[in-house]
Amino acid sequence: MTSTEAVKIGVAGLGGYAQTIAQLLLDHGPATQPRAEFAAVCEPDLQTHAEPAERLRERGVTIYDNYEQMLEHPGLEAVWLPVPIDLHVPFAERALAKGLDVMLEKPVAGTIDEIDQLIAARDAAGKQVLVGFQDVYDNATLPLKRRLLSGELGKVLSATVHGCWPRDTHYFNRATWAGALRRGDTWVLDSPANNAMAHFINIVLFLLGNDEASSARPTHLAAELYRAADIENFDTASMRVTLNRPDPANFLIHLTHACKTNHQPLIRIKTERGEVGWTVHDTSVTLDGQTLTTPRDSLMRRNMLEAFAQSVRGESSNDRCVATLESARCHTTIINAASQAAAITPVPASSIAAVQTEAGTVHAIPEIESVFERCAAQGQMLHESGLLPFTVPAAELDLTHYSRFAGPATAP
Repeated sequence: MTSTEAVKIGVAGLGGYAQTIAQLLLDHGPATQPRAEFAAVCEPDLQTHAEPAERLRERGVTIYDNYEQMLEHPGLEAVWLPVPIDLHVPFAERALAKGLDVMLEKPVAGTIDEIDQLIAARDAAGKQVLVGFQDVYDNATLPLKRRLLSGELGKVLSATVHGCWPRDTHYFNRATWAGALRRGDTWVLDSPANNAMAHFINIVLFLLGNDEASSARPTHLAAELYRAADIENFDTASMRVTLNRPDPANFLIHLTHACKTNHQPLIRIKTERGEVGWTVHDTSVTLDGQTLTTPRDSLMRRNMLEAFAQSVRGESSNDRCVATLESARCHTTIINAASQAAAITPVPASSIAAVQTEAGTVHAIPEIESVFERCAAQGQMLHESGLLPFTVPAAELDLTHYSRFAGPATAP
């Protein structure tokens, strides 16, 4: 292929987030450098998705009902895989075996074992695999990271993220993997930390990486995991992670779906001379008492698409980062370690409030929003704060040589 020809991309699926990816390709593919062509899509349930399939057919997209058939599409160069977590690795491996580059949605896989397996398959195929941690592709990311790496803000002292996104019974019933530990025989470990709010853990790890391309690797973890909803995995997490930095910095994480109100995740990275802030709306840098706030990039998904097309062509940009399997592995290390170290503590009924929504019920922990704010401000985990009656001491795990998920802890 020449540099002027469009990169031909196929998408797996037409449901859920795949619709967003389809629209991204249609809206922005013609304008990226190099151009990205939405060449094909596969959807096994074309009866349910007949209307969007017909619209895409009218736009020149070839429709398949079988993934293997789509992989044989003439001239196809890459695939985008917004599919359930347990299908990420097998679908990616099949694409790599056909000589195709891959964009995987987050998380890459349920375990670091599978990520290592996929890294080996990628290297054997000599192709590219990028990850849809979209914040990494934001135009604000690299300038912020460069300022942290330069030492301009001084040593990193600590990092925190806390966020409350209510999720009701409809959310957990929408898919067989939602809120689950496994789907079939494959670990998915679905939770706020591994799915809806995974971006906010990952971007901190990336910003604190020891060079422009890498993420900070966890070396020790303490975790408390709680469950208020009627699901298999946890819906509330309090974690403290030590990172392999010269500092070394601690990263405090408080995330929940068991809440009454929506409190957007807030990231704070404290340094000797100031602080970096990150929200869904903007970024901020405070240096020697002066704060500069910058709106977030509204085109980060477009940037992600362009970065993918460039990677297929063997190109790169000095002004943009990409999310790799190696950097995403750091996030999955935290997810695996937390599950392996800490048994899930059920929240007693006396500490749960049922909040009705249009679609279902949220099982909320009263005041969890303000509790998380106080814990983040004080640098405390939930049990350390003493603010909730049902919490238990954190379980800990040394991650210096952690290389395999041994399965979740069992309740005592």
